[in-house]
Amino acid sequence: MDASIRIAQLLCSRLCHDLAGPAGAVNAGVEFLSEGIGEASEAAGLALQAAHQMTRRLEFYRAAFGRAGGAALDDAKRLASGFLAEGGIVLDWPDGPDQQELVADMPSVSKLVLNMILLGVESLPRGGTLGVRIATRTAATAVTVHAAGDGARIREDVVPAMDAAASIELLSPLNIHGHFLARLARDLGTTVRVSTVRDGVVELSAEVSSSA
Repeated sequence: MDASIRIAQLLCSRLCHDLAGPAGAVNAGVEFLSEGIGEASEAAGLALQAAHQMTRRLEFYRAAFGRAGGAALDDAKRLASGFLAEGGIVLDWPDGPDQQELVADMPSVSKLVLNMILLGVESLPRGGTLGVRIATRTAATAVTVHAAGDGARIREDVVPAMDAAASIELLSPLNIHGHFLARLARDLGTTVRVSTVRDGVVELSAEVSSSA
């Protein structure tokens, strides 16, 4: 099988898995309403909450994985905040004085940032804080994502997948995102470096040339 087709299949499997939970909750809430089970307001609230969660995830995934160019950086920040709204992870992404220049000159960077954020989320199995820092320089833009929390780590199966030239046999729905991130970074002429800063803190970093 062609590698690109296999990658698309694995990525679709991963996205469907992530959307199945809120979709099922919407369905359950509607069924409760239609069958008159429990309080109508409670069932409606369940369905509405799950629908909002599914919408936020879809918006995030469309910007992170979609064919369209990168979103504006401030919009990427909004999408990340919505994506993390109902989980146990706090987003720490302060506004920077040079972000508007970055938005205008390098919109593709925001797609890389969103994918780095997603890998950071995967590194926090018990929740924690996700710090995002972006700095523009003369020749490059530096992106750093810190994932800090109890048990923070990059799963062992993700590490080999974060090679853009990794064998297709190494890939699965659980690590396909790491591989997608590596290929995205390669297209931007960079690589994403992963390191354990200290116990409970994982750092992802990349530098994108201003000519990317």
